[in-house]
Amino acid sequence: MNLRLSRYDWLSVVVLVVTALASAAAWNFLPAVVPAHWGVNGQPDGWWSRTAAVLFLPLFTAGLAILLAFVPRFDPLRVNIAVFANAYARFRLAFVLFMAFLQAATLLAGAGVAVPMVPVISVAMAALLWEVAWLLPQTRRNYSIGLRLPWTLESDAVWETTHHFGGLVFRWLAGAIALSACLPAPVPFLVMMFGILIAITVIVVFSYREYRRQNRSPQNPT
Repeated sequence: MNLRLSRYDWLSVVVLVVTALASAAAWNFLPAVVPAHWGVNGQPDGWWSRTAAVLFLPLFTAGLAILLAFVPRFDPLRVNIAVFANAYARFRLAFVLFMAFLQAATLLAGAGVAVPMVPVISVAMAALLWEVAWLLPQTRRNYSIGLRLPWTLESDAVWETTHHFGGLVFRWLAGAIALSACLPAPVPFLVMMFGILIAITVIVVFSYREYRRQNRSPQNPT
């Protein structure tokens, strides 16, 4: 794979730097204890120190972004990843933006701004899942990115069919989560949690049935 950074990678770096600087600037506006987790009712039920609130998410995001960028370079099928490398870089940018958005919401809430965290998180998650839906149909068979099931890893045809179907499912899921943000708690949380579980189950079942169907076809008599 090409080791040069794409424009999406450079944008990710810019977002990470801006997030880190904005977090540092928020230090003086934060109390000693900052809310870090919100329950299904939208009320905080977990807390961070001010230091953790400023440092954790930016460092975690940077570390995971680096991991997402470099692990596929060691994939035995990295030649296939190169085909959709630009799309994957765009997804990494979407992930970094998602985390930056969560950091901004967390710091604003910590500074005393009334942030409706449940709808905010729902909309952010919907946007990220929409990017997942956009990426999936563009992937090619590999061991690092995508819906890596035993039967998708065995067959290019099953991989492609599964990922096109998965893109459609995640697009519907993103829409449902975004719409649920308008509803009172705990509905958005339930839609998000059960929606993801149902979506994954539906995709796995569809993929396995597709694998069995293709293996029973005349072209695959085994």
